[in-house]
Amino acid sequence: MTERSAPRFAVTRSRDSADIAAPLLAYLRQRVDAPALVFAEPPSPILGGFDTSIYAFALGNADGPYSGALIARVFRTPAEAERARYEAAIQNAVASLGYPAPEVLLVEPQSDILGAPFVIMRRMPGRAMLDSLLGLHMGSMATLLGQEHARLHALDAEAFRHLLGDAVDPRRLASIDNVHARYEEGVAAASLEGLRPALRWLREHRPAPAALNAICHGDFHPLNVLVTGREVTGVVDWGWVAIAPPALDVGATVALLTHGPVDLPRPALPLVRVVRGWIVRRYLRAYMSARPLDLEEVRYFEALRLFDFACEAGEQMQAAAGVIESDMQSPFFAPHVRDGVVKRLRRLTHTEVALPSTA
Repeated sequence: MTERSAPRFAVTRSRDSADIAAPLLAYLRQRVDAPALVFAEPPSPILGGFDTSIYAFALGNADGPYSGALIARVFRTPAEAERARYEAAIQNAVASLGYPAPEVLLVEPQSDILGAPFVIMRRMPGRAMLDSLLGLHMGSMATLLGQEHARLHALDAEAFRHLLGDAVDPRRLASIDNVHARYEEGVAAASLEGLRPALRWLREHRPAPAALNAICHGDFHPLNVLVTGREVTGVVDWGWVAIAPPALDVGATVALLTHGPVDLPRPALPLVRVVRGWIVRRYLRAYMSARPLDLEEVRYFEALRLFDFACEAGEQMQAAAGVIESDMQSPFFAPHVRDGVVKRLRRLTHTEVALPSTA
């Protein structure tokens, strides 16, 4: 699990597309030395990460790599230049290994163009797997998700490190070396005393170091996997990458599949939980048909990621109650979502986990 320079799920509002069109075009004309560039398709916002603004566009009169569909990914604050460089290096290294990560063409660390650092990358074809996962092809998509995740973990992690060279500090790729200390700080800062029992359990039950680590995406879920038909055409959002036990990545995916927020009427939620459980079983079965997996380790890392969700929700709750100052806007803040996270965390850790009272 890697450090990130902005709150992981802080919501950022996209600037109006018209506001970025002129400065982006002027920048690209100068940067690629092509004064005749125009927009064949002007920038338009698309669904993307919680902490970046993402725009799709295409250029006219462009040659080479700039002639296809492109993405501008604008980061949240002017302080995220290092994060922009980091994610670009990660994506290009993964793409060099033959995995469908979007190649980054340009990194702009300065904020005077679009208000924050940004990257220009190729736009991968296809649409989010989630669109198909919630339809008639639910079973095949769950299977495809497991197969594609196993394919990522089969990549050569040492070759990946070699491709990164000096572009990324190796400490950024550490798995959970500093996670418990960071969680301790977060619990103390937000006065989340009800989470301490689970944190103690996580410290005491940390698995032994893995004999073989893998490239872990860290946020591998159906919104970050693109498909055309029944083929994966792209995997996006590489800001959580770690060289870590594959179970860390799988546990995070299980947590996201089961507790990622859904906007449905409360009466539908019990059925949704049943369906989600079935999807997780299909996903795990497909993964394990390709690669071995210790399910006890998976449950540990599921709990680790759920703890992260609970911390986010708790921080926002404490801010809303006036206990702390924070701009956290967590997707796990909704009562039915955070209640589900806490219930599952209790079951996994066998501890009395609690978030602050809202009374």
